[in-house]
Amino acid sequence: MEKIKMEIWSDVFCPYCYIGKTNLEAAIEELGVSDKIELEWKSYQLKPGYKQVPGETANQSLAKHLRITPERARELNQQVSASAAQSGLNFNTDIMVWADSFDAHRLIHFAATKGLSSALKGSFFKAVFEEGKNLNNSDDLVLIAKSIGLEAEEVVQVLQSDQFSREVCKDIEEAQVFGIQGVPTFVVNREYAFSGAQPKNNFKQVLSQLLAES
Repeated sequence: MEKIKMEIWSDVFCPYCYIGKTNLEAAIEELGVSDKIELEWKSYQLKPGYKQVPGETANQSLAKHLRITPERARELNQQVSASAAQSGLNFNTDIMVWADSFDAHRLIHFAATKGLSSALKGSFFKAVFEEGKNLNNSDDLVLIAKSIGLEAEEVVQVLQSDQFSREVCKDIEEAQVFGIQGVPTFVVNREYAFSGAQPKNNFKQVLSQLLAES
C-alpha cells in the first residue's frame, strides 16, 4: 500500500499550526500508522519581512498585526494558550518574539534532506511559543537546529547562503495557486484539503477513513 502523503502549509509563528501539528502527530501515534503516513512541511509566512521593534511586547506586535487593541490581543493570546494547554502545550506568549520566519523555513527544508524536518519544525514552535527565542537571531537558529541532530557547521553554511530560498518561495507560490489563505492547511495526496487546528480525534477519524479507502 502506498503511503498517504499529507502536505502541510504552516508558519512557525502560527499558534494553531503548533497545536495542529501536536494533535496530528498524537493521532498518528495512537493509531500506530506512522509507517503509512508521509508528512511534508510546506512554508507559509504570516508576516514576511517582519522587523522586531525594540521593547515591543508580543501583545503589541499581535495588536499591530491584526489592527486591534493590545488589550484584545492579550485576550486572544490567553484564549490560544488555553487551547494549547488542552493539547499538552505550555504557551508563554508574554515572552514571545515575533520575527521574519524565512530563514527558519529554509532550515526546515534543509532538515528535510536529513529526515529531520518534523523534529526541527516542532523545536522551532517550542522555541517561539514556550521559550521566547528570537528566530531572527542566527545563534538561536543554530542552537535549535543542533539540538535535534543537525551539524552546526552545515546550518551556518545554509544561513550564510541563499540555499533553500527557492524551495520556500515555491511553497508560498503553491499556496497562492491552491487558494490557501490561512494556516495550517493540510493537503492530502493533492486530492483534497482541510484547514485549522483540528482536535486529535478529528485527525484520527480522517486518517482512519483515508487508510480504509486506500
